[in-house]
Amino acid sequence: MRDLYEILGVEKNCSKAELKSAYRKLAKNIIRMLILIIKKQKKILKK
Repeated sequence: MRDLYEILGVEKNCSKAELKSAYRKLAKNIIRMLILIIKKQKKILKK
């Protein structure tokens, strides 16, 4: 099982600011992916 630091792509001895930045970057990417999935599903349902 991967640890959270690996998922965020930071070192275990990173600063609090680096950790926060990596978390926000990952969260933004996840939200973008979810929005794209929802848009695709809406297009499929309209057909």
